[in-house]
Amino acid sequence: MTKYNPDRFLPDQYLRHVLPDGFWSKKILDRNLDPKMVFLRAIIRSTVVTGRKLDETYRHAIDFYDNKMEKLKDEGFRKYKSMALHDERLLKSRIANLVIYEETQHQKEKHKGQRYRWLPSSAKEPEPEHQLLYGKIFNYGEGDKDGNMPGERYGCQCGIEWLD
Repeated sequence: MTKYNPDRFLPDQYLRHVLPDGFWSKKILDRNLDPKMVFLRAIIRSTVVTGRKLDETYRHAIDFYDNKMEKLKDEGFRKYKSMALHDERLLKSRIANLVIYEETQHQKEKHKGQRYRWLPSSAKEPEPEHQLLYGKIFNYGEGDKDGNMPGERYGCQCGIEWLD
């Protein structure tokens, strides 16, 4: 595993560094749509994410699952619950995005006033607008056309290198 460097924030490396081993391969929810506490405790302990933020994130995902189950049930599917919970990609994606966003905010506070270099995304399909920013140097608070720094926009997996 690559050593984590706090002055060079790479979302994919950060997630591997802070999330528990096997996070992406194990189920987070039990059969009653309750999050398994071992995952929640590990995320809170290893990141800057607060319990409240994490609770809000999985509640949004669970609301999505509930609505999906209700829709499948109304459409007459007998195994509506297992169909709705086929996979946990949505919940895991939301947790990953929350962890990245919260760490980005922490990084911004820590490096307030510094300049930074925009680093490439680890996404399978990087945002074309962000690809044009790779390697460019910005002042703190500047960023893409909407003013977002790397990792601030939902789903952004671009990195950031803080400069002295």
